[in-house]
Amino acid sequence: MPSPFFLRKVEGNFFGIAFKGSSLFVTCNGDDTKGWVSKVELKDDGPGALSPFIKSKELTDTDAPGGATMTPDGKLLVSQIGELNERPDSLLTFYDTETGELTQKLDSGLKDITAVAYSPTSKKLYGLEFCWSDTTQGGLYRLDIEGDQVTPVRIVGLDKPSAMAFSASGALYITVLGTATDDKPAAGQVLIVEGL
Repeated sequence: MPSPFFLRKVEGNFFGIAFKGSSLFVTCNGDDTKGWVSKVELKDDGPGALSPFIKSKELTDTDAPGGATMTPDGKLLVSQIGELNERPDSLLTFYDTETGELTQKLDSGLKDITAVAYSPTSKKLYGLEFCWSDTTQGGLYRLDIEGDQVTPVRIVGLDKPSAMAFSASGALYITVLGTATDDKPAAGQVLIVEGL
């Protein structure tokens, strides 16, 4: 029996996913000259094809689409990770989910945002800073947006945080990769943060 899922073979890495209605959005990154948000339509008989939808690298002039989530007013929010260097070049980008139009692009003040999510209880936006150039500076941040300004507020330091998701009750689940030492290999973990 054939699989009900059809996914086109594409180049690169998949970082984040977000849902709106019957649409699933997936961030995809190949080499540094590319970067897409792809889209899958979910139908009664199964998902459609995974198709490129937004040319995020071209629209933002910034590498690597990473985390993805839906804003409270229904826009698609994607974090552009940026170059893996010491500059704080990670962006928060907002798109129309029907047309793919870039509606807002904000400097985050952080270096490498790998995930974004809104708390279902406080409605505040949170992001994970991986910080490839100095992973000891990684952590969970609240990202306060006022107009065109983003103020990152560090909540807790984390060792190479990679992904996160809120439960309906507001608990935040975070994956961290951890760092290997001479004595032991890296120990990945799933952490839970309450009260956000």
